[in-house]
Amino acid sequence: MTGGMWDNWIMSVKESDVEMVRAAKAARNTRNLALALHSAEMEGGHVSDVFLHEARDYANGLIDAATLGRRVRARYGLDER
Repeated sequence: MTGGMWDNWIMSVKESDVEMVRAAKAARNTRNLALALHSAEMEGGHVSDVFLHEARDYANGLIDAATLGRRVRARYGLDER
């Protein structure tokens, strides 16, 4: 295979690999958040709707963990680490 057909196949493999990695990261992030939320609930804590919205952004790869942490600390007036 040379030329167009091969190039199209290579591009489709790369796109599917990228999508598979995104899906795996989203699943891992969602699981980690579910564990954290459960832990907070077990300790009698409350999770705000704002945090849940931002947590969804994190789980979906729209923001990274550092950004999520900065937003939470800023919301509650905590010092930057």
